[in-house]
Amino acid sequence: MTVLKEENTIYLILIIFLTVASYTDLKYSKVYNIWILAASVPAVYINTYKFFVWAGISIACSFILYLCRMVAAGDIKLIAYIYGLLGPSSANILILISLSIAAIYALYFLLSKKILYSRLIYFKEYLCKCMKSKSIYEYYDSKNDDKSLTMPLAQWFLIGCIVWRVYKLCIVM
Repeated sequence: MTVLKEENTIYLILIIFLTVASYTDLKYSKVYNIWILAASVPAVYINTYKFFVWAGISIACSFILYLCRMVAAGDIKLIAYIYGLLGPSSANILILISLSIAAIYALYFLLSKKILYSRLIYFKEYLCKCMKSKSIYEYYDSKNDDKSLTMPLAQWFLIGCIVWRVYKLCIVM
């Protein structure tokens, strides 16, 4: 029973963190460092040094996406926090669920705006450009590209966290 209480506490901390991060990400397109630092205090208390190990590994693995400007720095920090708090097994599942839900929404968005084909061509041209030059370029250029084509990820991590938690609680009962 103690393990379940600790797990409930961890997910409560994560849901509170992701709720605030979702709000700031949607409203200001930012996940504030001060919020991540404040939320990291209970996470470090719970997981001690493992928080830094898993957060560091996730940052190293996802840094290439940041360099390509496919995800923002705030998204990388959110992923690092999730890995640091949950560890790799639960974090992998939560990220997979979250990004799957986000992908379904993105597909719906692109189909409803009738821009799926043009975005696929844009992606193909981006890949060809990178392969020909053997360099990494920014995928999204904030000066030239349409702002409506960006998608804050914090809300999808929150939804994925809630879906994963509800699923896990239903299995326990």
